[in-house]
Amino acid sequence: MKILMMYVLLSALMGCSTIKREESLATQQYEVLNSAVKQVKPLTELTQGAVKRVRVDEGSPTFESEKIKGRFEVLSLQAQEASDFQISIAGRCDCLGFRKWSAIPIAFLTTEDGTVVAEGKMGTPNSQSVVGRFPKAGAYKLFIAADRTQDGKKLSDIQAMYAYGGVIAPFSLPLVAHPVGDFDVLWMVDKK
Repeated sequence: MKILMMYVLLSALMGCSTIKREESLATQQYEVLNSAVKQVKPLTELTQGAVKRVRVDEGSPTFESEKIKGRFEVLSLQAQEASDFQISIAGRCDCLGFRKWSAIPIAFLTTEDGTVVAEGKMGTPNSQSVVGRFPKAGAYKLFIAADRTQDGKKLSDIQAMYAYGGVIAPFSLPLVAHPVGDFDVLWMVDKK
């Protein structure tokens, strides 16, 4: 958990730019995961140790299945060998303006042909970790969907402080789920 919090703080300080789809794929809809990862061109390549800020928005394709409903993007990555991996996907909070929302990720790591290698597990209300082992060296894809089924659901309270008349007082604001948004994605480097 400490690593995730350090990563979120580091990415906020670095101010990495958001990667978003140039052409709209809003009319494309998928119901099968392997079709989605095979047919949608990856938005960017994920490299080990580098934070990528990825936008899932109204121009992203849609996925509709029993388990998953929402817009999604696909990232590519290259495993150099059969090895353990940990990938963190955190929904960016729009916390500084009047909107207090974040997208909730749903993530899967697959092979090039769409066979699931690992499924994301919830870390915090707006983050997931995909942890497992690459079966062999080669190309893989990371599927990230913004969970539309949770839209408007309260995720947590944002704790803040304000100064009024020289007195500092705490207050909290509700953070709610949103069907689109930015995700910080990090393929963590193994400590050996």
